Amino acid sequence: MELYETVFNRFSLLEYKKLLRLARWQNLNAFHDITKEGEDIDSVVLIFNGLVSVQKAGLEVAQLKDGNIIGEMSFLQGGAATATTRTLVPTRVLRWKKDDLRALLDRNPNMGLAMQSVFNTELIYKLVKKDYERRLEKHR
Repeated sequence: MELYETVFNRFSLLEYKKLLRLARWQNLNAFHDITKEGEDIDSVVLIFNGLVSVQKAGLEVAQLKDGNIIGEMSFLQGGAATATTRTLVPTRVLRWKKDDLRALLDRNPNMGLAMQSVFNTELIYKLVKKDYERRLEKHR
């Protein structure tokens, strides 16, 4: 219910249950690569509990935590991973195969709109966070 209330509150409870049935829970060890920059991504991953490093060209550019999503850009636009994402601590995630998720959302237009809203919120969060970090860096 925590995920429903915090991330997926745009879905009806029935839609949320459909979404969860499609997902696979995974417990990942520390230093597990979720995505690799430049490689294809077959899943959308939500961090349920843990901490993930986002790296571009081998340098950490951000950290993601509970409730953040990995692979939404690839899901929306296609293409390979734009960054490597690696767990920093043991991390519990929900994983949706992109093809399965797309098929579910295509069959359920309201769910598609709700997921678009979830992805938009995630993208805005990442952009605002990046802008804030850039501004902090200028003042150092």
